[in-house]
Amino acid sequence: MKLASILALGVALLPLGASAQPASRLLAAAVTSSAPGSAPATCLLDPKCEGSWVSGAADAGADEGIYLQFEQPIRAGYLMILSAGKNPKANSELRVYINGNTSAAQARGQVASDADGNQLLQLSGGSEIEIKSLFLKVEAPFETDRKALPIRKILLYPAVSDYQAILKGEVAPIRPELPALIPADVSATSILEPLSAYHPAHLFDSAYDIAWSTDGKKNDGKEESFTLNFKNPQTIAGMMVWNGYQRSAEHFKANGRVLEAEVQADGMAPFRIQLADRMGAQEISFPNNLPGVSKLRLTIKAVAPGKSYKDVLISELRLISDQGRLMLPQVELPRTQAPATFRAMVNRSYASILHQPVAGKLPEDYDLEFSLGARCDNARIRLRDNGTFVVYKDFNYGKSDSAEKPTSINAGILEGNWEPKGDKLRIFGKKYVSALQKSEYLQEASSGEPRVQIFQSEVEAKPYRSLTPEEKQKLFAFLWAKKQGPANRNQNLLWILGATKWNGTDAHKKVQVEGAGFEALVKNLDPILQELNPVYLSSSVLTDLFLPTDETQACWSSRS
Repeated sequence: MKLASILALGVALLPLGASAQPASRLLAAAVTSSAPGSAPATCLLDPKCEGSWVSGAADAGADEGIYLQFEQPIRAGYLMILSAGKNPKANSELRVYINGNTSAAQARGQVASDADGNQLLQLSGGSEIEIKSLFLKVEAPFETDRKALPIRKILLYPAVSDYQAILKGEVAPIRPELPALIPADVSATSILEPLSAYHPAHLFDSAYDIAWSTDGKKNDGKEESFTLNFKNPQTIAGMMVWNGYQRSAEHFKANGRVLEAEVQADGMAPFRIQLADRMGAQEISFPNNLPGVSKLRLTIKAVAPGKSYKDVLISELRLISDQGRLMLPQVELPRTQAPATFRAMVNRSYASILHQPVAGKLPEDYDLEFSLGARCDNARIRLRDNGTFVVYKDFNYGKSDSAEKPTSINAGILEGNWEPKGDKLRIFGKKYVSALQKSEYLQEASSGEPRVQIFQSEVEAKPYRSLTPEEKQKLFAFLWAKKQGPANRNQNLLWILGATKWNGTDAHKKVQVEGAGFEALVKNLDPILQELNPVYLSSSVLTDLFLPTDETQACWSSRS
């Protein structure tokens, strides 16, 4: 069923009654990036809040998204997502992850939608399910003229016998308890380099895998502190802390954690608090309420040393008011300038274009869908100007078996931070293997997932046209082996190349490049790549040829 316009039904946004379930506190409201003027993620859950979120992407925002986590699970039967625009070209697709997987959202899918990107999803056949976390991931269409989709509202509703009651405004949305947003600035006596990765502003960004870190090269973290300055005085009764480096269990153990800290508010007497040496949130009540606080300082007094590093980290922190409400300081996050060779890639998604080489001849009855579907082998990378990145290696993208049964294939996932190193980038963080349909957002922990590994690597970027003949030969030989090219290189060979520029007449001659043997194949491929001029990325963890994702063909893989 199609809606004329959900946005026209503004009455559906009004809370008409109290929820039947206690309000669950919203612990995290994170966005992967934001365009200037975007509303905070908390606004999207508030029916009365004006504004919308748009990713900071320079393209349609593939792989960007919004992450929400609740203290207690919310029981819901429907999810409403409202767009802020009326432009069909700003209609990026969204994939919904509930508690780290898509199965609940895909059980019934859309029951109402319109051309502007508004939709109502029925969850798990209409029965209520418990939602601890929600992630909306942008799956941008593979078209160069698409723009990022502005999201105005994300609303959860109880299960009802007829969803029309929701559209008519007869059912109130479920109202989680949102944190109070407190304008502030933050500073610290010690910050590990790079600042974009370890600045104390990350204490309040709702991203558990990014943290404030002291510089372990200078000391063991004791007596280092951070200070919050509030624009308006606050009454503070406690705090909620995510101690240590919550990026993974390995990161947590490798780095130092805080065991005892001193809290100092303005000219009041300081006092000490104890922190548990464990992952996850811990709530700490102060001995007395702190009224009218303009400046709050936390100083590390005792630490649990890390196994590998002397740096001491705190991943997230919330303040608690005298009414028990969470308070989330709003501070400026640092930005990072990339080297010249990478600047065009920042805030854009790039996908590899050379897929699996095969033996055979160019078929007369060309089928692009089959060629890409049967031989897909790809990777995708997004660098953000906030110093974070994500890489998906050797996975399907843009395609699914059906809306009810998304294609699933294991992928190597790398995510973390980047910093400039001369004309290269140093990337560092965690890598692991996961089924993308089960867990694409790494704040979702799962005991069944393979072990997360800590990694770092330097990445070099070169335009294809700048490569020497020797560099090209080494690159093709490496990709041939990596993408499982035929062992016999003397037979007739085809290499699948997914670039949208080759749609139309005789496209198959440039999508399936043919050659009588490896040398002839490379010779025929070279002028096509010269024209496309993809970026050659090389590192110990990622080496391939890349174009902007919206200039490549979507593909899926039948190879496990």
